[in-house]
Amino acid sequence: MNTAQHQWSLHDLTVDIVASGSVPELLITGLSADSRGVSPGDVFVALKGLQSHGLDYIKSAKQHGAVAVFYDEFDDESDAKDIPDQGIPLIKIEGLKDHLGEMANRFFGFPSNQLSLVGVTGTNGKTSICHYLAHALNQVAGPCGYIGTTGYAVGDYLCSAASEQNRTTPDVISVHALLDEFVQQGASHAVMEVSSHALSQGRVDSVSFEVVVFTNLTRDHLDYHGSMQDYADAKRRLLYQPGVSCAVVNVDDAEGCEWLKKIPEGVRVITCSPRGGACEDVCQDSSKASFQASFQASFQRQEHLYAGEVTRGIDGLEIEIISLSSRAVLKTDLLGGFNVENLILTVGALQALGIPLQKACQLLSSVQAAPGRMQRLDTEKNGAESKGRESKDGKNKPLVVVDYAHTPDALEKALVSLRSHCPGNLICVFGCGGERDTGKRPLMGEIAGRLADRVYITDDNPRNESPAEITDQIQEGMNASDNIFIIHDRLDAIRTAIQWAISNASGHGTGSGCVLVAGKGHEEYQLVGNDKHEFSDCAVVESVLQELAE
Repeated sequence: MNTAQHQWSLHDLTVDIVASGSVPELLITGLSADSRGVSPGDVFVALKGLQSHGLDYIKSAKQHGAVAVFYDEFDDESDAKDIPDQGIPLIKIEGLKDHLGEMANRFFGFPSNQLSLVGVTGTNGKTSICHYLAHALNQVAGPCGYIGTTGYAVGDYLCSAASEQNRTTPDVISVHALLDEFVQQGASHAVMEVSSHALSQGRVDSVSFEVVVFTNLTRDHLDYHGSMQDYADAKRRLLYQPGVSCAVVNVDDAEGCEWLKKIPEGVRVITCSPRGGACEDVCQDSSKASFQASFQASFQRQEHLYAGEVTRGIDGLEIEIISLSSRAVLKTDLLGGFNVENLILTVGALQALGIPLQKACQLLSSVQAAPGRMQRLDTEKNGAESKGRESKDGKNKPLVVVDYAHTPDALEKALVSLRSHCPGNLICVFGCGGERDTGKRPLMGEIAGRLADRVYITDDNPRNESPAEITDQIQEGMNASDNIFIIHDRLDAIRTAIQWAISNASGHGTGSGCVLVAGKGHEEYQLVGNDKHEFSDCAVVESVLQELAE
């Protein structure tokens, strides 16, 4: 990253954190929690890990140019180890992890305070909403920063591609460094996907958000959080980040209604109902009548957006969006009923930033799908010559959509949405990741078997699990049927699905149906065992479509 050069006195950086007099007057030029990423002049932050301690890597950090080390206490002093003397100061900081965000924020000059920063959390929709927001803000506010699953960027400048990182939200030092880079690149606004892991692990500590957005809560990451309650509690932490002035909340989701009960005093609320509920219908299923009465009594101080008439077609969506004082129509090439949800929440966030409804819809009319998020790969919509839509036998090729759907809820929404857009057969290609929540596998199998006309179960990052065992667990939720096929080779599964769609098309025109390739989305790799192989669903689909057109 090309961040501006910062230089701090070690003493000043740790004031009020470490006892005065115990820190040398040493100038430092960086912070790093990864010994491999240390640059000359940095402090190496030696944190406790699940398998090892950062103190094991002091020698490596020193070789890369570290001039000092911060380290945290041991849970049990019996675990304390002799720290090898590398000739640089070793500074013990109790609760180091809890202070790291504060020090990173201080070191980089409080960058989030210089940005209008929007944080988006929820199980599904984070990436799409952040991309849509960045698209709109780039048009009206200059270069907008983005931090999320598909990489880190400011305007058209890519700071880091998705292939170079594997977390939705990076570590806390990197977050503050990226926000500083956005400021240096001239950004006044930024958007960030904020995962439950990030909130639980302190990766956004001391980050000041102006607007927070809640999308929805469905089953995911229970291998980490243990229960849906703990998962929900982690998401809700975003409300209590410093600086929050407005919360944009999906109140069609039960957890969104729980958010309304937790809104801090003085925070503006914009409620959104993608299913079309007017303000008097908000949270009608609330079990607490007192909450219902108090919320309705204060509703005049709130704002509400909801969907009116929604038209779905092969060319995209047309959504009527209604507020308490106005209405507008948003036309877009985007597919999927859940994009109604994503777009209304995006409009809500833009309104929170002062952009009127009509203008927000205008800005979003040209938005394209985020990489791997209901990304349509039919060549006609991608601007190729119309003949590229025909296969060798003259039949139209199917609409092929690549989506990151890897949870039961996301897969169901993707299939239901495509059914509403496309005539003809609906084919689904999907798998489930290895070494992840096993409970969702039969759930996703049931959904695919019920909603698709034909299902190809394939591999999706099996890691160190047996691919056959994963597919067996998926099939536990499915009824025995001739329309379910196992093809472990993902490329072969995608090609077979597209070829079958063409062979079973009803003829020319729109009857060739749709193929959903779900699970990996933007990812450019396949994890098999301990190996990482180059693999992109989008690249494979494009190659197959081109091959069939030749």
